[in-house]
Amino acid sequence: HGLGKRTVNQGPLGLSYIINMLQAWGGPDCLRRIVVRFPQVVLDGEQVTARGEINKLYTAQGALLADCNIRLEHNDRGILLEGTATIVLPEK
Repeated sequence: HGLGKRTVNQGPLGLSYIINMLQAWGGPDCLRRIVVRFPQVVLDGEQVTARGEINKLYTAQGALLADCNIRLEHNDRGILLEGTATIVLPEK
């Protein structure tokens, strides 16, 4: 398949990087919704970066929510995973 002899890290591993990023920001119970697609595979030994941006902040049922674009990037190969997430922001 043109990937050489490197091991493919299955999709849930890449997804866990995104979830860890969101939980580091919003806390362990922040995730309300996540939708992702996997346009490319993550290969063993690759360094990847989880990133996201807020699209919308709003209040629902007394909680502050953030709709975000999320992605997992590789410096050379681009976006490996992308999607959207809704998280509850912690109270200050």
